[in-house]
Amino acid sequence: MRSDRVMRRPAPSREEYYRAHPRGGHPPRHGGEFIFKDARTWGVPDSETKTVTTRYGTAHAQSWDRLHPELQQRSAWRDHPGRLPVIEGTVIRLQVDHLPSGGDPKPLWLWWSQPTATGAETDLAWQAFLRRFDIEPQDLQRGLVPGQLLLQSLHLAAPSASPGWCAGRPVSPGPRRPARPAIP
Repeated sequence: MRSDRVMRRPAPSREEYYRAHPRGGHPPRHGGEFIFKDARTWGVPDSETKTVTTRYGTAHAQSWDRLHPELQQRSAWRDHPGRLPVIEGTVIRLQVDHLPSGGDPKPLWLWWSQPTATGAETDLAWQAFLRRFDIEPQDLQRGLVPGQLLLQSLHLAAPSASPGWCAGRPVSPGPRRPARPAIP
């Protein structure tokens, strides 16, 4: 996600709202703002981990649960009937010591559709995200759909054996083929 994004916290419950506003009024649909570039709005992370990696040095991951974007009635939501949904997820901020290219490491912001995440799940999410950059260029050169190589390498005996993050996703059982015919 871009570093200038603003997410929203969950709205307070009716009881919390009426305690804070005894004169009444309609409870808000969204809670306070979580501004990516303003650390004062973040609060305490719901989980925080540090992992030592060979490519990036120490990776410091922080995650905040149940954040959501405030959707607007445009682009993909233009024809949506009624009120727009509140889609909660987990926001992950990843800061690494260095990049393999030697560039300046800026924080990486990720949004995951799971509303709450443990420290181990947060680590798995950012590691899977970064791992795709190691795999996708090779997949595209081979003519595979992004992520297909990873799913093919699982060799699952039954769909029920798949991990939750890939359940229900199509996996091509065919052999890998080159993107273009070989040049004679």
